[in-house]
Amino acid sequence: MFLHDQLEYHYPFGIKRLYQLIYGATKASKLKDADAVLVGTHWAAHYLRRHFGLETQVVAVGVDPDRFRPPSPEERQALRSLYQFSRFTLLTPARFTLEKNHLAVLLTARLTPDADFVLVGEGSWSKGLRSLARVLNLSNVRFLGRREDIAELYRAADAVLFPTLADNPGLVILEGMASGLPVITSPFPPQQEVISPREGLLVPPHPRNLSQAVRWLMQNPQKARELGEKGRQRILSERSVDVGALMLADVLRALSKVPL
Repeated sequence: MFLHDQLEYHYPFGIKRLYQLIYGATKASKLKDADAVLVGTHWAAHYLRRHFGLETQVVAVGVDPDRFRPPSPEERQALRSLYQFSRFTLLTPARFTLEKNHLAVLLTARLTPDADFVLVGEGSWSKGLRSLARVLNLSNVRFLGRREDIAELYRAADAVLFPTLADNPGLVILEGMASGLPVITSPFPPQQEVISPREGLLVPPHPRNLSQAVRWLMQNPQKARELGEKGRQRILSERSVDVGALMLADVLRALSKVPL
């Protein structure tokens, strides 16, 4: 069984601990019956062992670096024209649920009127967030709904903004890195496992911190490009689908006791 659960929610008012108790009583208790449990991060393996006594094996979650790749200058110009990206544009592709922290994205947009924020996806919070954007008169926020051209949107954007409260670690981060973009994300252990300050900006997921990070990228375009380049190199060496497939093959071979 491959477990892609988020496991830990960084919500206030004790909800983080409450979720842990509920998870232990529901999902974790049933996982003990599995022949093997695979997880995508070392953090998840440590978390499940520490809190629930579950032994797991790590298979790196990866992305396709051929699909998610940097554009040529000509392709980038054409895509930006197609999507009408005329200013510094941040992309947030994620389900509209509480843990994705879209509220922080909207409030960051309010604090950063000289940048554009593009939100891709649908979900239970979609209508409420669209209404809030209208109430706040956020002319620099666009909602694109569900899309099939997400790889092209990455290639047209300037950065990824993903202030998650729960992901483990978040495919959005990996896709952005593979696309050669600087990524702004949360400084929680699962995110720190896949992206370091050498490849992106790990920022507390609060609007003022996020706005400062956006402005830093806007004011330092060369450093922003370097973050994106280093991020892609890390994906190629650690988090591509090929790397993940080799790790999975090793785990399955060991489980089935098939010799090399």
